[in-house]
Amino acid sequence: MWTDSLLVTILRRTAGIGLAPSWRELSPPRHLHRPLCMRTLFHFTFEPDWRTAPLAFWVHVPTVGSTTDYVPDAPTAVLHRGFPVLHVSVADVDLQFSALAQLDHFIDVMDAKPRPTSRQLSRKRAPTVGPNGHWLSRLPATLKSPREQARLVGTLRAVREQLVALGDQWHRYPDALAARKRSDERPVGAGSAGR
Repeated sequence: MWTDSLLVTILRRTAGIGLAPSWRELSPPRHLHRPLCMRTLFHFTFEPDWRTAPLAFWVHVPTVGSTTDYVPDAPTAVLHRGFPVLHVSVADVDLQFSALAQLDHFIDVMDAKPRPTSRQLSRKRAPTVGPNGHWLSRLPATLKSPREQARLVGTLRAVREQLVALGDQWHRYPDALAARKRSDERPVGAGSAGR
């Protein structure tokens, strides 16, 4: 086990000669690293523009002759708040989605066998934008390994199941969750007070 006494020893050795310890010395040995944990946390923020999500450009294609119509439809703003953006934290990586279509596309691409390359996916959207700017090429390698990829897809599907009932009204998720908790709780003193 990585102990504090070892850390103190390293700091004492380097303090006497004026050297700062490197990160390699301070990090635990490789055989003590834990496997990548897929804990899922998600929350919502409101952004002034829905295109801040990395998948927005690649999923929502503008219709010919229009600058405001997209296929699939662009998300709608919440009055005085902005556009709801879903943040899913998986293995210390923050994945952002501004529409349910983006989440579906992410799941489809990561679940495909074999997974398409970023070059193939970028050709579908715009020939002028190279594959290095595609969201798949910017995704950390830890999430692309086959084992972690399967866990990631399962995790995102579980998040999607919780959100599908609300459709594009993601900003109402915390309110819906609180209402569900209130309906599950019985009021104190109701029912058996007069018996």
